[in-house]
Amino acid sequence: MERLVNHRLNTIIDQKLLLDDRQYAFRPGRSTDDYLCLLECILDDALSRSQHIELLSLDLSKAFDCVEHNTILTSLRDWGISGKLYQYIQSFLTNRTIQVLVNNSLSSPRQMPTGVPQGSVISPTLFLIAINSIFKIIPENIKILVYADDILLISISAFARLTRIRLQTALDKIAIWAPKIGFRFSPDKSKLLHLGPNRKKLKKLPPLKLFNQSIPFVHSFRLLGVWIDDRLTFSTHLNQIRKNSKNKLNLLRILSKTPSHANRDSLIKFVHGWLLPSALHDLGLISRSGPRLYHKLEPLYNGCIRTVGSAFVTSPIVSIMAECGQLPFNYLVAKHLTSKSVRWLAIGGNSDAPLVTRTNTILQNLINCSLPSVCPRRKPPFRYWTEKTPPIDFSLSLKIKAGQPSCTVLPFFHELVDRKYRTTTHIFTDGSKTIDGQVGCGIEDPLNKRSLALPSQCSVFSAEAYALLNALQNIPNQPTSTTIFSDSASVLKAVAKGSIKHPWISSISHEALKRGATLVWIPGHAGIPGNESADRLASIGANLTPPSVPIPQQDAYRDILLHLSL
Repeated sequence: MERLVNHRLNTIIDQKLLLDDRQYAFRPGRSTDDYLCLLECILDDALSRSQHIELLSLDLSKAFDCVEHNTILTSLRDWGISGKLYQYIQSFLTNRTIQVLVNNSLSSPRQMPTGVPQGSVISPTLFLIAINSIFKIIPENIKILVYADDILLISISAFARLTRIRLQTALDKIAIWAPKIGFRFSPDKSKLLHLGPNRKKLKKLPPLKLFNQSIPFVHSFRLLGVWIDDRLTFSTHLNQIRKNSKNKLNLLRILSKTPSHANRDSLIKFVHGWLLPSALHDLGLISRSGPRLYHKLEPLYNGCIRTVGSAFVTSPIVSIMAECGQLPFNYLVAKHLTSKSVRWLAIGGNSDAPLVTRTNTILQNLINCSLPSVCPRRKPPFRYWTEKTPPIDFSLSLKIKAGQPSCTVLPFFHELVDRKYRTTTHIFTDGSKTIDGQVGCGIEDPLNKRSLALPSQCSVFSAEAYALLNALQNIPNQPTSTTIFSDSASVLKAVAKGSIKHPWISSISHEALKRGATLVWIPGHAGIPGNESADRLASIGANLTPPSVPIPQQDAYRDILLHLSL
C-alpha cells in the first residue's frame, strides 16, 4: 500500500513541478553523477574567471528523526493535495510509537511526535517535502545543491570578503528557518572550503558562524563520497582509495592461491563487483586530476589483473590484460567517463561541460572519435499512473509461433484485419541494419511510402522505434482511425511496459495516444505484403546518407564501448 501511495504522490509532485530541481536524492532519473557534474560546471566557470569560491557543507543532525509533522502536512495542503491521499499521509505520521527489544525484553511504547520512519517506502518523499522550503529562503547570489540531507552552499564573487559576507547572510536565514522545520544543524561538523586566488588574505576574513558558533575552515572535506580539496587535485581522495583498497587486494591475493575455490572468472567478477566500484566511485569528477589519477590508481588496477592472471612480475601487463579479456586502465577510464557523459547529455546537460570535454579528449587520443549528439530522454523515466497505455494488440502472438511459414501466418493475419481493422488506415513499419553497420527504416504508408536513414550508431531496436515514431508523427488528419503494424515485439513490449528510458519509446507512447492509433504486432518475414514492402524500404533507407540527428543514450554508449573493445 505504501508503494502505491508513494507512486501517486510522486506523480503529482513531478507533474506539478513541486520539488526544486536542485534536490537530487530519491528522485528517478537523478544521481550523484548529475549532482557532481553540475557542481564541476559551476566551479569551472568561476575558476576560469579567477573568482573566489567558498563551499559550505552543512551537517544536519538526525535529519529524518527531527522533521515536524505539521511542516509536511502544511506543504501538502499548500500544494492542493487533499482527499484520501492527504488523509493517508496524516494517519501515517500521527500516533507513531517505538519499542526497543533487549535480551527478549520489550520496552514500553514511546510516542514519536516528530520524524519520518526510516525504512518506509514513502518516508524519503515526505522528507524531501519537508526540506524543500530551504530553496525559497536562500538568496539568489548563493547557489545551493542538496542530496537528501546533505546541503551544499556555494558563494562566488570577485572579492573574498564579499564571498564570505554573502555566505553569512544565507546562514542567518537558515538559522531562522531550521527550527520551524524541526531541523538541527551541527556547526562543528559543518565544513567551509575556499577555492580561488589570494589565499593569504583569508585569515583576515571574519569567521563564518551558525547559531553563534564558528564553522571550521578546512582544506578538504568529503562530499557524496568524494574528498574535495582546496586546489581540486583530489590527492586526498586518491590516497584514501589506495589505502582502502589494500585490504581488498590482499584478500584477492589469498583467493587467487586457492584455485579450487576461486577460478579466474570468479576473481574477475570479484574485481569488477567489489574492488573497482569503490575505487572508481564518482570518476567523473576525480578524473579532473588528470595524470595524477593514472599515477595513483593504474598500479592498483594492474596489480589486480596480474593477481587474477597468476602472472609473473616481469610479464608485460598488456599481454596479461589480453589473456584475461580485460581493458587496459586508460580504456577502462574512458569507458566509465563515456557512461557518465552520455547520461549527462541525455538529461539535457550542456555539451561543453568539463566532463564532456575531458571525455572527448580522452576518446580522441585513444580511438580517434568523439561523443555523438545524444537525444534528451524523458524525465522522469517512467509512466505516470494517470497516463494511459496506448492500445497495443498482441493477439497474433497467441496463435502464431516464430518461424511458421506464410501459408500458416496469412490466414490468421487476414482474419484479424477483417475482424478488427477493416475500416482503418493500415501502415506498416520496419527497421534494418546491414552487416556494414548502415541503419535504415521503412514506412509502408498508402499515402506516403518512404525510406529513412539513421546514424550508424543506432541499433535495430532504435531503427524499429524510429520507424514507428515517424509513422505516428506523419498521420494526416482524417475521419478514419489508423492501425500501425510492426514486427518488433521488443519495441511494442517496451511501449506497453511503460519503462521509457529510451527517448523514442516515450515519444511513441505519447504520439499513439494523441493520434488515437492502434499498434499491432505481426510476425516478420512471414509473407505479409505490407511488412515485406516496409522491409524493402528499410533496406533502401540503410543505403542512404544518414542525417546528423541526436541518437539515444543507449546507442551512443554501446557504440563507444564497441570501439574501445576493438
